[in-house]
Amino acid sequence: VKHFHKSTSFSDYCCITDSSLKMSVGQLLRKKRDGEQMTKDEIESFVQNVISGNIADCQIGAMLMAMYVQGMTDAEVINLTQSMVLSGERLQWRSEWSSLLADKHSTGGVGDKISLILTPVLAACGLKVPLLSGRSLEHT
Repeated sequence: VKHFHKSTSFSDYCCITDSSLKMSVGQLLRKKRDGEQMTKDEIESFVQNVISGNIADCQIGAMLMAMYVQGMTDAEVINLTQSMVLSGERLQWRSEWSSLLADKHSTGGVGDKISLILTPVLAACGLKVPLLSGRSLEHT
């Protein structure tokens, strides 16, 4: 069950909470805002609730800002990265391709002409190049 809470604190103003959060989003935001380290469980819970749509966009933005302003410890970065990787579907390639896989990663942009040339050249050399793009790059 989702609830909207209104209070004088920004972190609680646009709050959508879910019972699966061990602490409220507002509490977690205050913790990071104040420079405290988030635990692995808190990070995993936050990521899962973002994916489930249980946290408002404004709170996601506030958390990202707190992470940027306060910085993150190596452990927080590792835990956030692992939580994000494990949160979605992962592609599994044939084991015989393991030494043949190559990645051509692009930061995107309308003028990306390298992928159009490099990918078929690498494939012609026998490499497997799964050319994946993000949803936000559909215009490229």
